[in-house]
Amino acid sequence: MDEDRQRERARQYAVCTYALRHDRVSDGAEAIYDQALTNGLAAIVAHNWPGADMEGSGGNTRAASGLLKVTADRGVQAERERVRVMHAVDQRPSRSSILRVENFTTVDVPALRDALRVTQAIRHARATGEDGAKLTEQHVEALAALDYHPALFAITDELVERSQAGIADRDEAERARAAAYYQALDADERERREAIDYVSEHAWETHDDRSVVEECPVCSTRALVVPVQDNVIGEIGIGFCFVCSYGRKAEVAEEAAYQLDMERAIQRAVERDD
Repeated sequence: MDEDRQRERARQYAVCTYALRHDRVSDGAEAIYDQALTNGLAAIVAHNWPGADMEGSGGNTRAASGLLKVTADRGVQAERERVRVMHAVDQRPSRSSILRVENFTTVDVPALRDALRVTQAIRHARATGEDGAKLTEQHVEALAALDYHPALFAITDELVERSQAGIADRDEAERARAAAYYQALDADERERREAIDYVSEHAWETHDDRSVVEECPVCSTRALVVPVQDNVIGEIGIGFCFVCSYGRKAEVAEEAAYQLDMERAIQRAVERDD
């Protein structure tokens, strides 16, 4: 089981589910739901039944409908067509006699199947859904219930919000520090630094690697030298400005990349429906 892939799936599930629960998306919510469900189920299936998350020998992750079928077929049958996915393969459904903590995650198969029916109708039928169907609170709650499984780290809404706020606060403090440093430089030194062609000195690319120079968000000089990009979409640079000393950290780049990736997913969904 690829741990990096599992972490990425858990993160995508958490961020998208959080956005849906807190009405952070309107147009394109169906695409975000599908992205959250696919990543959540893929992480769970890979954890419990390694290899069953992939389709054939092509190395592609199954679609949400296929992952839900695997879960329904291999999970422990419960009431009202729901299934229980054990947190360890050799466990049986039970409750701790002391802590009363469930050792399984209940997957509301009917609700998730209905959600897929709705999202596919809206995304592909160029309409508002079959018979006016739309995503409901029940659909979103069935999605959110998956985060009890250990493969998804049980990431809560509060934790996601706190993490996002903390990253933004730390970046704001770094920008304020860099701005104060920039203002402390005398005019001649600022002019000298800004006159340097950082692109010609620091931008390069090989078959396996590259270094890019971006415009700094603090001093607006093309002097932010970024030898590393984010691991999500590979477009947000991580590095330092050679003029004002602002440093964009990995966590800031990753968060910006997640947001951009989500916006693009929404835009693709809107364009498909237009």
